[in-house]
Amino acid sequence: MKKGDRVSPGAADLLAKLNITPFTFGLVPKFVFDKGAIYDPAVLDLTNAVVQGKFSQSARNVAAMSIACNYPTMASLPHSFALGVKMCAALIGGAESTYAFEKGKHALAFLADPEAALAAAAAAAASSGSAGGAEEKKEEEEEEEEEAAEVGGLFGDGDGDEAW
Repeated sequence: MKKGDRVSPGAADLLAKLNITPFTFGLVPKFVFDKGAIYDPAVLDLTNAVVQGKFSQSARNVAAMSIACNYPTMASLPHSFALGVKMCAALIGGAESTYAFEKGKHALAFLADPEAALAAAAAAAASSGSAGGAEEKKEEEEEEEEEAAEVGGLFGDGDGDEAW
């Protein structure tokens, strides 16, 4: 038997004696009518992933709106705390103080010695196998510098292209 096959009366009697119900009766919705609007029944096929995605998108919207309005909500608190940590690190770095705190130690280390922090980051990137990426970045930077220099006398750099 397959779904949609018709069960003969003899087979139905045998299955009833064995206490097996091979089929169920129910409605197959063709359309969904809600508040004057007609929808496809696919709107009823919601999975947990769809519901979670819509909820997280809505929570992000609530957080963004409350941050923009300077109105604290539970959705905006993590973002507000992160912004507070950034501001504290900027204050300490700007005052050239030696004070440090746990959440801002990476930012303060970078502000104290940017070259050492960049060298440590480059060493970490090289150990992860992206050494080729650094060479490509250098080549791209050189090409950008060359392109920036060739503006065709637009700013009066004396290349002899004054015909503009």
